[in-house]
Amino acid sequence: MNSWHEAQVSGEPGEIEARFRRHDEVFRWFLIRASPLRDETGKIVRWYDISTDIEDRKQAEEKLRQDECELRQITDAIAQTIIVQDADGIPIYANKAMLDYAGLTIEDVSRPDFRALIAHPEDFERLRDKRRAALLSGLPFENEVRGRSKDGQYRWFLAH
Repeated sequence: MNSWHEAQVSGEPGEIEARFRRHDEVFRWFLIRASPLRDETGKIVRWYDISTDIEDRKQAEEKLRQDECELRQITDAIAQTIIVQDADGIPIYANKAMLDYAGLTIEDVSRPDFRALIAHPEDFERLRDKRRAALLSGLPFENEVRGRSKDGQYRWFLAH
């Protein structure tokens, strides 16, 4: 769906989020959706707009952003290396200790071959197979694995 302005220019439906002041002088967020009504020749004869108050959703989104920021600050303060994975085992976050130890960026950690970058080659297949089986079963697991630091040295880690 286009933005509201693009909708009016293109003649296609569109939407936009905007703040409007209510009768009580309080500004609130609204989602405005616009759709054209066309005559039999295709000419736009009228626009229909629907405004939905989304202030509660916007407040919940802001609270979620604040909570995520606080959680990142907490995990960055922990000296242990932390990697958060989604349900498929794809890394979606790494704390500062992990990034500093491995000398990687969050983009590096999000790569499909991330584990091959840090796991010792002799440990990689064992780690991959055990992790894959645990993810399929949904059960917690742990592995002893050698992780490569940014200076190329390997240290043993107990990964949970």
